[in-house]
Amino acid sequence: MKTKILTLWIGIAFAFQTSAQFTNRFDTGDEGWRVVDLDSDAPWTAPLVGGPYLPTHVQDGPSSGFIRTVDPTYGPVFYFAAPTNYLGSRSNYYGGTLSFRVSREASVFIDNLPDVILVGGGLALTVDAGPGPAANGVWTSYSVLLATNTAWRRGTLAGPPATHEEFVTVLSSLERLLIRGEFGGEPTDAAALDDVVLMQGCFVASIRVSEVEICWPSISNSVYQVDYRSDLTTNTWVPLYTNVIGDGTVICRPDRVTQPQRFYRVVCQ
Repeated sequence: MKTKILTLWIGIAFAFQTSAQFTNRFDTGDEGWRVVDLDSDAPWTAPLVGGPYLPTHVQDGPSSGFIRTVDPTYGPVFYFAAPTNYLGSRSNYYGGTLSFRVSREASVFIDNLPDVILVGGGLALTVDAGPGPAANGVWTSYSVLLATNTAWRRGTLAGPPATHEEFVTVLSSLERLLIRGEFGGEPTDAAALDDVVLMQGCFVASIRVSEVEICWPSISNSVYQVDYRSDLTTNTWVPLYTNVIGDGTVICRPDRVTQPQRFYRVVCQ
């Protein structure tokens, strides 16, 4: 009997997402974070005017350690700068969060500086994360959503709201991630940083399937075989069901999903 292969091909591809994050608790050192000086009168995309400087690691704080610095130079404003592993292509962090703790030792509070600055693709996005931290070294926790429809602005805090396209542009080629350290105007202004967490968002959809059914219209007394393979570039088919007798109805057979993708064929013998 001539073998016929029904033109039934089922390809199932699955996208899996795992949570990803960067975390710095500063338990044993500065973990690559630095301190930089910027000119507040120039665009945040402009070159640094000072630094990078090494912060001081302190074995204390909300967790078991933190980093601290005294204002490196009087005049420019200083920020804590994330290490290079935070930078680069980070568009998959759109919709995620950046959380951190800061404390300040300055008695006078400056209220016109962004708390977080993201620079990339020739753009700078800035945000006011909330009320400034209390004086005298009291730790304050912050969390900002990395998405539009929040307080993010293009350029300065007085700039227009950041668009989705601008956010994607910046995150796709992130060059700087800066957390505010300058809170006062005194030459001895000091600040500390701890518990930085950059968390990936949940905007990537995935398909969760535990079982599929392969169905085909059968002819009475015909014999069918269901085969599968996980790659269309090979010629090796693996039998899944053999000697299935047709009865003139639609026949279905289940298969447990155990691979990221699988293809099926039904052979009429």
